[in-house]
Amino acid sequence: IQDILKILRPLSKTLDYLHEKAIVHGDLKPENILLRKNRTDGSFQPFVNDYGISKIASVTDTLYTNNNVLLGKLNYLAPEIIENKPPSPTADVYSLGVIIYEAMEGKTPFDAKSLSALIKQKLDDYVPAPINLLKNGGIRAARVLLKALNVNPERRQNSASALVSQL
Repeated sequence: IQDILKILRPLSKTLDYLHEKAIVHGDLKPENILLRKNRTDGSFQPFVNDYGISKIASVTDTLYTNNNVLLGKLNYLAPEIIENKPPSPTADVYSLGVIIYEAMEGKTPFDAKSLSALIKQKLDDYVPAPINLLKNGGIRAARVLLKALNVNPERRQNSASALVSQL
């Protein structure tokens, strides 16, 4: 977990900066996190990429096109975005939670065979316990991660840094 936290700490600061500027990335996923190796110490510096569907957070914005097509990769999208509700910083916290879950478990928390089953899983608020995180980080770390993956945005951590520091 410590190796993952070395990448998550600066990544969470980047997300918090965007959120302070009222920008919600809206499509945070592993493919949109680039790593640059520091030549001096060999550490990795993460960069957030692909702001194509980012939004200035407002109560009237959604991440759907005019033709009602949902933008983003479904496994990582927060439930409220799937429901066509306005994006908020906690949507990015949710996506970061899915990324952390996948980094720890080797898979996302959602294992559906169809699109409708995947949507149902995400909206039902059931996330399987992260077994590897329980083994390596303990029950407290698992609870922190599950909080980030709560279907209710108000029950998640209010920032990416809060999520990472609680881990």
